[in-house]
Parts: sequence; C-alpha cells; structure tokens
Amino acid sequence: HLAFLAAVDEEGKPHIRPLICIVSSGKIYFSTKDGSRKAKEIAMNPCVDIVLPDIENEKLAYICCSGEAFRIFDEPGGLIKNEDD
Repeated sequence: HLAFLAAVDEEGKPHIRPLICIVSSGKIYFSTKDGSRKAKEIAMNPCVDIVLPDIENEKLAYICCSGEAFRIFDEPGGLIKNEDD
C-alpha cells in the first residue's frame, strides 16, 4: 500500500514522506535503513501519523492512523514475524 508517514525532527518540525507499507492484522509495517532520517526521527519521538489513501476511489478516500511506531529487527533478507502472528 502507498502511505504517507508524518514524524517530527529534532527541532520538532513535522516531516512527511511517502512509503510503501504492508497492513496485516490491524498493524502497519514498513521498512527503513538503520540510521535513516525516518529511523532517527522515530527513535527520538515514536509518535507518528500515517495516512493510507485509497488511490482507486474517485472520492479520494483515505484512512488516517495515529500511534507509536517501534522497531522490529530481522535478519537481512528475512521476513518480519510478530509474536501475535
């Protein structure tokens, strides 16, 4: 799914970026490189907003989610597994 992630930088300024995510069992997953701007912002402040637009809907529908992001580590090339899955 296409999504837009909003997080804040070290000065408290919002930063929004597009990303590709997976939605599974009511949770949203996305990947990033360790040390990326996105990872640094989330490490400083895990409160984020994510907007999932329905690009196939002519009425421009979307879902907006607010919550705390946290990191899940996995081996390179591996699949992310959640304890609840």
